[in-house]
Amino acid sequence: VERICFRNTINGFSDWDGGEGIILLRGANDQYLVTLRSPCRIANRAQRVGFNTRFATSGCVQDNEPLFLSETPVPSRTAFSTQSCLIDAIYEYAVEDDATSEDDET
Repeated sequence: VERICFRNTINGFSDWDGGEGIILLRGANDQYLVTLRSPCRIANRAQRVGFNTRFATSGCVQDNEPLFLSETPVPSRTAFSTQSCLIDAIYEYAVEDDATSEDDET
């Protein structure tokens, strides 16, 4: 996917067990796997995700742009609780994708 756009907000997100990435939810059925260019130390424990430093979750995002993650649900003054991670690639995603790849490995 070249880019994904969110009209109002990211409906949810979860960590991805396949490596450096995060799954973003848009609406009830649209899920996107966003892989990250390099290790992002708080990706597996993030409480907030945004497209800019104010954690806006509406707008569009594409490859080579930052995704901001925070391990606190509310703004914090500690620099260690927030991290900017560069997006490597964006894919349409379904839970079945992980199950299929696990079946292929056996």
